[in-house]
Order: sequence, then C-alpha cells, then structure tokens
Amino acid sequence: ESLSRLITSDGLEAMMVLRINLFGSTELRRLTRAIDEWAAVNLPEGVTQRATGSLILLNDASDAVAESQASSLAIALVSIYLMMVVTFRSFATALLALIPNLLPVVAYFGFLGWSGTSLDITTSLVASAVLGLAVDNAVHVIRRYRQSMSERMLADKEEARFDEGWAMWLTMLRSGKPMVLANLMLIAAFLIFVLSSFVPVRSAGVLWALTI
Repeated sequence: ESLSRLITSDGLEAMMVLRINLFGSTELRRLTRAIDEWAAVNLPEGVTQRATGSLILLNDASDAVAESQASSLAIALVSIYLMMVVTFRSFATALLALIPNLLPVVAYFGFLGWSGTSLDITTSLVASAVLGLAVDNAVHVIRRYRQSMSERMLADKEEARFDEGWAMWLTMLRSGKPMVLANLMLIAAFLIFVLSSFVPVRSAGVLWALTI
C-alpha cells in the first residue's frame, strides 16, 4: 500500500525516486550513462528503464543552451556591430567599439574553462548580460569622447587642432566615474548571492561579480 503511488495500477510500470546532490551537467550525464550501462547488463529481458524528472530535463535544457551559446553570441555581436554602425555612422568606429565588448566575454568563458565551472542555464546568462553592460559602457565612452573632441575644436578654432589626450581625460572625468560607480554597485549587489546556501545561486553570484 505504501508503494502504490510509485507503481501503476496494472503493475507494469514502477517509479524509483533517487535523491542526488549533483548540479553539474557533466556529472548528471555521467550518472545517467552509468545507470543505462547498469540496466543493460542487469535488468531482465523485456524490462527497460528511462531516467527522467525535473533535474534531467533541466540538464538537457542546459546542454541545449551550451550548444547554442556560440551561435547566440555571434548573432548578438553582429547585431550590436550593425547598430553601432548606424549610431556612429562609421564602420571603423563600430569595429573599435566591439573590442571592449569581446574582452569580458572571452575572459568569462576562459575563466569557466580554467576553473572547471559547468556551463548551464544560470552561468550561460552571465555572458549575455555582461555583453549588454559592455555595449552600454562603450557607447557612453565613444559618444562622450566625440563630444569632448568637438568642444576642443570649438575652443581652439584658430588652431583647429585635435587633442586626444585632453578629450580622453574629459571623457573619463565625465563618464568614467559614473560608469565605474554603477558597475561597483552591481558587483556589490550580486555578491549578496554568495551568502546563499544553494550552490548554483552562490556560484552565479560570484561569476556575475567577477565578470562585471
């Protein structure tokens, strides 16, 4: 009677509930493969098994996210480049603006590989969000730099000379400090997740803070 909820009424199917503490995609895949191999050797003829449940479904979704990560980021970068071309009306400036956008993404995936952190639904979202932050910062800096250059030209009409050093100093003075403070506040906000007892949330908080 106590097992009735785990066995179908005709007695042909049964469900076994397994509690595990695995979160990584690789570990879960290794476990399901071991179960399949054990079942193939030990189960009687005509008896089959299939691993399922929310954890398995999430793992499959994580694998799908990981497989599509490269193509998704490529599409995002191309879209960002085209939008920057329209914004700055310059192919060269838009290409230059992609450099600070690529650096954090490359560094992030490099850190995942170096630390052995699994790429799942949570960790895959970090790269996309940080890419958005990098785009925002790049647009702010380039627009402010162009504005500073124009101000210098108006102030020096007779010589009509460009002073890149002065324009960059003014850019960092006007836009640099707000950008740094905003990112520091975001880092502090995500570090709160380090206090969580749930491992995926804690890991995601550290990754967010480091990448930002």
